[in-house]
Amino acid sequence: MTFINSLNHDEGLNLQPQASSWWDMVESYQLAAGKKGGAIVVKVMKTMGDVDCSAGKNLTVDNVLSIFEKAVGKDVDMISVLFMARDVVVQGLCSTIGKCSEHGLYGGKQSTIVVRNSESKCPGECAWPFHKTNHGPQGMTLQPPNNNVGEDAMAIVFASSLVDLVTNLFFTGFYQGLTT
Repeated sequence: MTFINSLNHDEGLNLQPQASSWWDMVESYQLAAGKKGGAIVVKVMKTMGDVDCSAGKNLTVDNVLSIFEKAVGKDVDMISVLFMARDVVVQGLCSTIGKCSEHGLYGGKQSTIVVRNSESKCPGECAWPFHKTNHGPQGMTLQPPNNNVGEDAMAIVFASSLVDLVTNLFFTGFYQGLTT
């Protein structure tokens, strides 16, 4: 929640770079695309946990959709985000190079993001810079700020997915493709 709150203001911390400065850049994409600019306010509206993994630990698209429906019902005025535990597998995530999350529309109306914890599966794809990457130059890895590779990498993947969702919800934007 701290990260999400930090997108809208700097909390007077005077640290650089600011997450809110990064989010200002994301908001500027609207102007570059010829759309009306302005603040894209992001805030936590509701949280829900499922420590018993009621939909199971090997999730398909249908399982994920049922989780979203259980969490938000018919409320389409928010982005639903699902963060997975490290022992939960989501169909399609980590099976494709660089596929660490999924974003899109649930039921044609509900904006969603699914983020997999990559600590135990595909860390070389999804946990960089806290784990050696499977591609490109092999350099030094960073110490995760919260000392948790999976969760800290999920924050980066979530941030990227959030940008993808608000700037290219329908996957109609420019895409360069995978590079090696």
